[in-house]
Amino acid sequence: DCVSRTVSGGRQALVLVPEISLTPQLIARFEARLGASLAVLHSGLTDAERHRAWWRARDGSAAVVMGTRSAVFAPLARPGVIVVDEEHDLSYKQREGFRYHARDIAVKRAQLADVPVILGSATPSLESMANAVSGRYGHLKLKSRAGSAKMPRVEILDVNRLALNDGLSAPVVGAIRDRISCGEQSLVFVNRRGFSPVIVCTECGWQALCPRCDARQTLHRRTGRVICHHCGSQASAPVKCPQCRTASLFPAGEGTQRVEEALVRTFPKARVMRIDSDVAGPAEEIARVLQAVREREVDILVGTQMLSKGHDFAGVTLVCVLSADQGLYSLDFRGPERMFQQLAQVSGRAGRRESPGAVLVQTAHPENSAFARLQQHDFAGYAKEVLMEREAAGYPPYVRFALMRAESTRAGAPMTFLRSAALAGEAVAYRKAVEIIAPVPSPMERRAGRFRAQLLVRSKDEHQFHCFLEDWVQGIESSRDAAAVRWSIDVDPQEMY
Repeated sequence: DCVSRTVSGGRQALVLVPEISLTPQLIARFEARLGASLAVLHSGLTDAERHRAWWRARDGSAAVVMGTRSAVFAPLARPGVIVVDEEHDLSYKQREGFRYHARDIAVKRAQLADVPVILGSATPSLESMANAVSGRYGHLKLKSRAGSAKMPRVEILDVNRLALNDGLSAPVVGAIRDRISCGEQSLVFVNRRGFSPVIVCTECGWQALCPRCDARQTLHRRTGRVICHHCGSQASAPVKCPQCRTASLFPAGEGTQRVEEALVRTFPKARVMRIDSDVAGPAEEIARVLQAVREREVDILVGTQMLSKGHDFAGVTLVCVLSADQGLYSLDFRGPERMFQQLAQVSGRAGRRESPGAVLVQTAHPENSAFARLQQHDFAGYAKEVLMEREAAGYPPYVRFALMRAESTRAGAPMTFLRSAALAGEAVAYRKAVEIIAPVPSPMERRAGRFRAQLLVRSKDEHQFHCFLEDWVQGIESSRDAAAVRWSIDVDPQEMY
């Protein structure tokens, strides 16, 4: 409605979405509702297509400009409103090269243009929640789902008490079977692609490790390859253990490929489809696959986080989350927040029409309070708890963080550089307003053949924090030490590794 009123008033709307896969769906909705001209901007377009869309935004011939994070920089002839859909999504953060957060740029653009900005999400970022609590942002709440749909029933399954077959418990298999018999669809959420995340020798304990990263290689059995999902290096999957030469290799853990195969075996007459980055192609191909789901040509959909947000599948009444614990005890302080947002988002795919929805969540830690909040659909209560913890600990959004990262092909060089940078920071003006935490190796110290380390700076005083960073970085850029490594500084980092 807000976009419709803006367009009717002769002004333009900028709409941001986190993923390219969501763009075709939203384009169809906006065209059907508004009948106005749209310009679309995302990385899946050719240079010529992006150029034409940019000019249509600039000369005002496009009433609505829609795109992913880079579209936030699109010029607007008559800005009227900016909308950021799924504002909590990590995809809005550009983490390489020119670093920025599209949500924050959108807020600043709206302020400069004196137009409203709408940050939409069922699970807002804790930064946005804190701004809403403080009164800096207005907080509008939707108290019910669209139409007559009810919130799905969430059941927590304790895998400590259940036998798993390729990641599937008996309650999950039974629930999927019931949905198939009723002609309804099921979504199985597995946030790991590939067949198995670990190959281990049961005789000597050898594991398939990446030669360039401190990480394990993932088995992709259909191609017979082991692939590192961090640097992309790959090799033929071993038949025998390279260490003890026995045929005792075992693929441990479940990825989307393994779960897909298990579902095909368990339900041979069902139509099973897998969607992850291994099978996803151009935006048009993703849109075609998702349309097949909407037209009920699929009984069971298996996928990763690509399926957890924004999609409207009318026939899906069951969502099964096979492993909910990956972010629960993460090294990153935002891990639990991301986990809850992901579970709440994927749960929202179930029961979006008249038929009631159900969500089954498999976990080894059912006693964790986050799961009780999830069952109650109480994101506000969860956010309140975590914000209290963050404030007590001196973490964002109550304290500003800047993470300096350094990497080099030489093992000791990043730590040497960061120690020098920390020492230089001691002499910078505004030093008393910031805390410089001693450099440490990154949680994954070696990635893509390069050794990595990081240094954290934090402050409660936003103005002095930025003044310190400006003077500090200028001094480092002019030093000889800076040429010895590849380094960067990330203000308000969204990932701490």
